[in-house]
Formats: sequence, C-alpha cells, structure tokens
Amino acid sequence: MDRSAHAQLDQDRLVARLDSLQLTLERMSAEIDRLSDLASLGELSAMIAHEVRNLMTPIAAYTGSALNRPADPGLARDALTHAARNAIQAVGVTDSILDLARAAGASMEEQAPRPVSDLLDAAIGALADRQREVCLETDIEPGCIAAIDPSSLQQTLMNLVLNAIDASRDQQASVLVSASTQAPCSTWNTGSVVIEVKDDGPGLPEGIEDELFDAFVSGPGCGSGAGAGGDGRRRVGLGLALCKRLIERAGGTIGAATQADGGACFTLTLPAQAPTV
Repeated sequence: MDRSAHAQLDQDRLVARLDSLQLTLERMSAEIDRLSDLASLGELSAMIAHEVRNLMTPIAAYTGSALNRPADPGLARDALTHAARNAIQAVGVTDSILDLARAAGASMEEQAPRPVSDLLDAAIGALADRQREVCLETDIEPGCIAAIDPSSLQQTLMNLVLNAIDASRDQQASVLVSASTQAPCSTWNTGSVVIEVKDDGPGLPEGIEDELFDAFVSGPGCGSGAGAGGDGRRRVGLGLALCKRLIERAGGTIGAATQADGGACFTLTLPAQAPTV
C-alpha cells in the first residue's frame, strides 16, 4: 500500500473516530438535559412543599382552635375565614411556582398590583399564631405600589418575616419594613419601589452572601433560615430561591446584607406601578 493510500486510510479512521465521538457527545448532552430536568423538578417540588407548608400550618392552628371550642360560633367563623384565606393563598403559591416553571405557553392571568402596605398586612395576617413572635414596625410611603403580581410580593414579604422570626435570638423578633418610591431611572421610566426588610437577628453567615438565594444551601441559623437540618445546620435558600424568582420575574432585584449593628437587611427593588390615566 503506497503512502497516499495509508494517508487516506488514516483520514478515514480519523473521520470515523470523530463521528463516534460526536455520537457519544450527543448522548451525553441528552443525558445531561434529562438529569437537569429531573433536578429542576426536584427543586420545584421542594419549593412547592416548603411554601404550601408555611400556609397550611396556620390552617391547622385555626381549625384546631375552633374544634377545641365548639360552643364559640364567633371563633369558628373567624377560624374558617382565616383558613379559607390561607388555602386560597396556597393555591396561588402553587400556581405561581408552576407558572415560573413553564418554559413556554401562556402565563396565568395576574391580578392588578396593590399597595405595599396592603400586601404586608395580608402577609402578616397569614402567619396566624406566629404573629405574636414578631414586633413589626413599618415606614411605608402612602400609595406606594410596585408593578408586581400581588400574590408574589405578599409571598416574598411573608417569607422574609418568617425567616426573621426563625433567626431571632430573642423570644420575639423585631422587624422593620420600609418602602418608598424613587425617581425614574434609566431602567424604569416609571421610577422604582425600594422595599427593605430589616431584622434584629444574627445577620448573614460569613461567606454565604453569594449563595444565599440558591436552593439547598446550608449554613448556620441566620435571617435567611428556612428550617433546621438533622445536623443542627440550618437549611437555607428554599424560600429565598423562590423569592428571587418571583421578584426577578417582575423585572426587579433582591439582595441582602448584614447591618452595621447586626441583623439582616433584605432589599427589594421593583418597577413602580405606572399611574393610571
């Protein structure tokens, strides 16, 4: 076999080898996509379970109180009212998360934005018995409305307050929620709404700031707590990961930092609702 024939044979072998590698890469890519879909499904399921549990726990408390005092119709009426409200909110949470997970298709119809003060009141009202665990102060500009689906902002505020309660070093957490409308900027011609949620807990764990809004991040108890693990380390990130998605879906941002005097400060920046004409 002459040199040119050997060269052609080597080239054919190389082409065949490259074709084989290409097929292997395609199979690996398909497997990675499949595993990624499964991971996303697992994360989504955990988020749904986490958020719905936050809402279903007060329902159990409300109905339990009513059952323990069957001769009190006023209590039964209030318990059913609160339970129904939380159940509706739980349905809204699952709808919001599933909406986020959709890669395509029509998104669900959103409700008209509502004042931040109203949504904070609704978030606190959904906490049921845990309301007594927080001393809430507010500094909210009257008429302050962010351009975001109200259930998304209500859920975010409820998560942040719950996290502050879980992280509090005292029996009662101290939380300050402020909100104001800022002047128009290059990002939004309508201006922006800045909401801050400050607590008196231990602040953020050192070195976790960059991962705080990722799902399934572990760290010691802090203002981002979402439940304790069996090893005593606090599981963080489930509620905050959802908060991040809800806020970013509305075009906003969410960040966190430890305050100079201790405690965590979460800052939400959202487009302001355009005035109606």
